[in-house]
Amino acid sequence: MTNPRETNTDGVRPERRVERHMPRPANVRHGRYILFVSIFAFATLGFRMAVPWDYAIAVGFDVASLIFILSAAVNWRAGRPGAMRDQALRDDVGRSALLLLTVAILCLVLGCIGSLLERRTHLGPTEIGIVVVTLVMAFLFANLVYAFHYARMYYDQCADGADRGGLAFPSGSDPSFADFVNFAFVLGMTYQTADVGITRSDIRRVSTVHGLVAFFFNIGVLALTVNVVASAL
Repeated sequence: MTNPRETNTDGVRPERRVERHMPRPANVRHGRYILFVSIFAFATLGFRMAVPWDYAIAVGFDVASLIFILSAAVNWRAGRPGAMRDQALRDDVGRSALLLLTVAILCLVLGCIGSLLERRTHLGPTEIGIVVVTLVMAFLFANLVYAFHYARMYYDQCADGADRGGLAFPSGSDPSFADFVNFAFVLGMTYQTADVGITRSDIRRVSTVHGLVAFFFNIGVLALTVNVVASAL
């Protein structure tokens, strides 16, 4: 005799169906990014009381980015089934407007570093430290944002509740957050994918924009690095 708890008329386990349609816990949409923008704004205003605007914006960005990166660390410990899916749907940067906001923030930060370099004929250890840390934080922050966005696109649901996918990971199993981070950072550093195939056109469009942003960002970093080295000599 079939156990009624194990199957039903359409062969779907009741427990899994309940899990699929169970309402998600209430969370602030884009909470991670709201926190980032809030810390960025308050830290910048706080530092502005003691240092010029370009210093304040750079250091404020560093503080906010560090909190953002640390808050993303919980995704590495997503152990239960479906945890990565839930976190991706909750933490995604959202629509194109927020991705553009990320690019705008990076341009602002790079502009502030350029202003700092232009005003100083010789950089001391403090200025060099601020420039280096800010560039590293900008690189980590931007690629983490795209990692969350790729995860959100991958776990977006079809009409039947299945994941839309779109990234072919070599393991064939459900990807972890580390897999999305690897995909985003490899693309951000080399402007190409490694062992992950892209099977959806909308993800290809996002990855193309990601590669272009990474290219111009890295060109900017190279130019700023040359200026830092020249100022230190």
